[in-house]
Formats: sequence, structure tokens, C-alpha cells
Amino acid sequence: MVYQAVKGENPIDLDAVFGALAHGGRRAVLEELARADAPTAMKALAERTRMSPQLMNKHAASLERAGLITRQAHGRETQAVAHPEVLNAAKGWIEEMTEYWNSQLDALGNYLESLNADGKQD
Repeated sequence: MVYQAVKGENPIDLDAVFGALAHGGRRAVLEELARADAPTAMKALAERTRMSPQLMNKHAASLERAGLITRQAHGRETQAVAHPEVLNAAKGWIEEMTEYWNSQLDALGNYLESLNADGKQD
């Protein structure tokens, strides 16, 4: 599903975002990057999250496809940086769905109350 939170923004592939966030290891990588003040070396991320370099690269590729991070080579070291603004699109979608379902449940509650009130009048 492609989501465009604001006109003129680049569309965000929410399927890729939610797919990337579905795995605890990828969330751990994203959390580490979010806490960092600067781009972080992939080797350091692997150590902090206790992942092998191969697994770290696999998870980083998924996060990168979703637009949640970018990786750049700096000499022999690859560094990653988080893009938390992509999460805003997911948050926006969740908020829209929450508002929709809350209004539906409110309407159902009102309907049930009207049925109950009609039943008491008989």
C-alpha cells in the first residue's frame, strides 16, 4: 500500500514499512540508529544488537527498502542513518484508521442505545 501523507510528499510504501517493523531485530536496529547522534557504523550496530554482520546486512536491507534508513560506504566502513520521518506516514495511517473505527464504533453504540431506549418505551 502506498501512502502519501501530505500533497507533494514522496509516497511511502506502507507495506514495506510495516513489513520492516514486523521483525524485532529490525526494530532493534532502528532504535539504535534513532538514539545515535550521527551515522553509525554497521559493525557497531551488529555488536550492539548482537547480530552477525550477515544478519545485520539482511535486516538493514529491509529497513533501507522501506526508506527507514540509508547506508553509505565511507572507505572500508559502511554507516547507517535513520529516517524517522518515514514513520510519520505510518503514524498518519494508523491515526486515520483509529479515527475511522472510533466513529464507526460510536455510531454502533448510538444505534444500540436507540434500540435499548425504544425497547424500554414499549
